[in-house]
Amino acid sequence: MNFISCGILNHVVNHGTYHRGNVTAMLRQQGYAGVATDYLFFLMDRQEGRR
Repeated sequence: MNFISCGILNHVVNHGTYHRGNVTAMLRQQGYAGVATDYLFFLMDRQEGRR
């Protein structure tokens, strides 16, 4: 993978993280409980059958 492709991939991943953080912050401001937004927590919940 060349340097430009690595930079684009890094930007896409980090940009998604940015938006998940914004959505979580807006929900908390409205009084909703925070939720885990990490992929690892998604996988653990799914493995436990909580989907």
